[in-house]
Amino acid sequence: MAIQVRFAGMTAAIIFVCTLAGCGGQSETNSSDNGATQSTESDQPAVSSRPKFTPLDLNAGSSGGDGSSKPRLTGAAKTVAVKKNLRPLVRGVIGKWNGTIFQKAGVEKVDWVYDVKTDETHPALKMTTKTGGYLKEGRLTYLPDEEKYEFTAIENDGTKSVFLGEFFVEPHDVVDGVETKIVQRAYTLILTRDADSPKSKLEKVVFNQLDNGRYLLELHDKRRKFDTINTMREGRTFGVDEGYGEKECIISQGLGTISIPYKGKTYWVCCSGCKAEFDADPDKWIAKYAALKKMEK
Repeated sequence: MAIQVRFAGMTAAIIFVCTLAGCGGQSETNSSDNGATQSTESDQPAVSSRPKFTPLDLNAGSSGGDGSSKPRLTGAAKTVAVKKNLRPLVRGVIGKWNGTIFQKAGVEKVDWVYDVKTDETHPALKMTTKTGGYLKEGRLTYLPDEEKYEFTAIENDGTKSVFLGEFFVEPHDVVDGVETKIVQRAYTLILTRDADSPKSKLEKVVFNQLDNGRYLLELHDKRRKFDTINTMREGRTFGVDEGYGEKECIISQGLGTISIPYKGKTYWVCCSGCKAEFDADPDKWIAKYAALKKMEK
């Protein structure tokens, strides 16, 4: 059978070969006014139905269900991970504070406690304000599976928002250049509002720890920082040395500022929240502290 080819050059050769070989589907061509050939979607190569090769994942079955190969932490190991990552923050914020609000020209009272009452297996740092400029309450914790910090805030209008983030500046000790001793701990923790949280003006919060007696809480909307709360500690500050010895809080592992005698021994807690928990069941917390120290060895 004679085959008539109207196109010159390479295009004609391709059509001729495809006709003889019996290519699947028909290719259509359109000629523009200048003689150029334009291809339609049928010219695209067909997607092969052959399954692609997938390398064997030796970690399959050990993930937490989110597609990652890292297994999820559970039980005591998860609690230890949370407490370990909260520790740099515990040393900086636990206690009572006075905050100066720049834009509203107001003052607020802030109280940070170590919270194990809400969820003993997943502790947090809980913030409450008596005269809150923007926030009534906040709960800061760590999510081991996501490897992020989570700040759940209740704003003055009742809006509950969740913010996720990580350190922009890692916690570090600042040394006095004259006496060569640690004088403060500093860090910057940036958290942005989770997409599933209700819409509100507050889009980002930044904890900027300047030293053990002062931190800035920066508040951002979508465009800019709209206010800063300059927060100063009431009374004494916490130390930042790596170990607190016998004054280590039996619940939070922060610096103990309140001593509690029990069965001939003295135990330390860092805040009123931890004191209340210890008083309610001392033997439980003594046993938990002993188990924690054993796991950390």
